[in-house]
Amino acid sequence: MSSAVVISTPFHPVRRAYRRCRPGRRPRAPYPSPGGVVYSVHLPNRDEETTPVSRRNLLGIVAATIGLAGLVAVAFGGPGGDPDGLPTGDADRGRVLFEQRCAACHGAEGGGTAQGPPLVHPFYRPDHHADGAFLLAVRRGVTPHHWDFGPMPPIPNLSDQDVADVTRYVRDLQEAAGIR
Repeated sequence: MSSAVVISTPFHPVRRAYRRCRPGRRPRAPYPSPGGVVYSVHLPNRDEETTPVSRRNLLGIVAATIGLAGLVAVAFGGPGGDPDGLPTGDADRGRVLFEQRCAACHGAEGGGTAQGPPLVHPFYRPDHHADGAFLLAVRRGVTPHHWDFGPMPPIPNLSDQDVADVTRYVRDLQEAAGIR
């Protein structure tokens, strides 16, 4: 094993003196340094395996990415359970809410109008717009990205359960139209 001695003095901010020793021998003490601080660190021998700093950084980045992906999966729904974290919707209640709050723009049965796009369309299939996208649309509004309609404003006074009910109703309409 080798060791390195780093001597820092008031006269020289950092001066490094590396002393290599053969395995089994003790390193000589560093020369006295008035007011200096002495640090000793391990330096591996040439026959000891080392990990390059870039590989260490890469492993850290990979670990951080996996951790972040796990947090995102937990926050936005991951495998198992309801993937969007929404309550279970009731399609009958959702139909009533849809007719009251959504049909003016999206049509009586989700077929669209001159003011808003059809929700019974392959663009809104579950693998393209998950159920959570409906909740976000209601809470935040939507900037047009599939159609040439104006932006959808946020819809106030709908609970998560209300949105889940409307979403279940829309999904039932989609399934009846063969959109899965």
